[in-house]
Amino acid sequence: MQAVLKWMREHYNRDADMLHKFGTSRNVVAMSADGILPTRNFREGSSNTPKRSAARPCRNDPDDEGTCYACAIACKREVDVQELGVTARYGGPEYETIAAGGSVCGVGDLKAIAKFHQLCGEYVMDTISVGMTIAFAMECAEQGILTSADTDGLALRFGDAEALVAMTEKIGRREGFGDVLALGAERAAAKIGRGAEQFVLTVKKQEIPMHEARGKQGLALAYATAPGGADHVRGPHDPIYEGFHPRGAHALEPLGLAEPVKRLELSPHKVRAYQYASHWWTLCSCLGVCTLAAAPVDAVGVTLVTNAMRAVTGWTPACGSWSRWASVRRRWLASSIAGRLHAERRPTAEAPARGIHRWPLTGVRVEPETFQRALRLYHQMEGWDPRPDGRRSPS
Repeated sequence: MQAVLKWMREHYNRDADMLHKFGTSRNVVAMSADGILPTRNFREGSSNTPKRSAARPCRNDPDDEGTCYACAIACKREVDVQELGVTARYGGPEYETIAAGGSVCGVGDLKAIAKFHQLCGEYVMDTISVGMTIAFAMECAEQGILTSADTDGLALRFGDAEALVAMTEKIGRREGFGDVLALGAERAAAKIGRGAEQFVLTVKKQEIPMHEARGKQGLALAYATAPGGADHVRGPHDPIYEGFHPRGAHALEPLGLAEPVKRLELSPHKVRAYQYASHWWTLCSCLGVCTLAAAPVDAVGVTLVTNAMRAVTGWTPACGSWSRWASVRRRWLASSIAGRLHAERRPTAEAPARGIHRWPLTGVRVEPETFQRALRLYHQMEGWDPRPDGRRSPS
């Protein structure tokens, strides 16, 4: 084990790691430039707002760098905003929260986003689900489905930071219209009616995370096949697949993933890459290995994890990387069965129907036929019969 730790110390350079320097919030500007920053309830893929404000906290606003216990990367940011009562006790908003409370709701006030983050922490609420549910309500208000009379006098408009903070607290307290939105976007839409359902973006009632599957199409598979619904940490994201290299320059090369696959591609090559890589991330989850260290940092690769497992468990050197997949598949199978039993017999999901209306991905969508073909292939690779009941195939 000391040899594994020594390798990590010698090969991980914190000073060169952008994740350590700027945290995940550095992704806001890059994803906006790529057209895959969820904006205004996923109607758009980029925003000018993060260029002015959302990228700044990683340089100026945090008071300290936080970290999970004994982590060498230390990518967290701790923020104080005294005038709003925001304290470093609740850490600070990372990428998901900046997007969920920011661009998805059209809000560019970083201090208000920090307050949104802290309120979610105080009330033990998920920032992605809360932000997406409020964005859904904002679009309903924009379409005339909701009025201020429905929303306790609050004008839920995209870009209204005060309304974002006020409604977040109402959701936490389950007060007034907040009690409706506390149900989540899909259940709230069913209660509101009047066509509100068309503005809901969920998979198995789980709000879609802050990653645009139309611009990273392997994520469409992740969202559709995760047992609990839309989940952005079921496997690496598509830009990582683009980084595969035939000369073995990627940490997942030992799994045979050595050919680059484009992010807008949903081919059999992408399905295979997702299936292999998602099991790698499941293994990391079983072992307590941070997925940010496994990818995209690549500080922790398949061979290193295998060696660490040998050192801790005493398994013989003959027990290699691929032999770990048996235990991983058992966990994946169990979670898939549980997910199917509680998914109202809907083990799959539709591809996102919206097209992105802003450069550089204008009109891009996940084509339904391509998506369904990829989904069938994935189920076959996993040994599932692609019937609605999700029973295992004879193979």
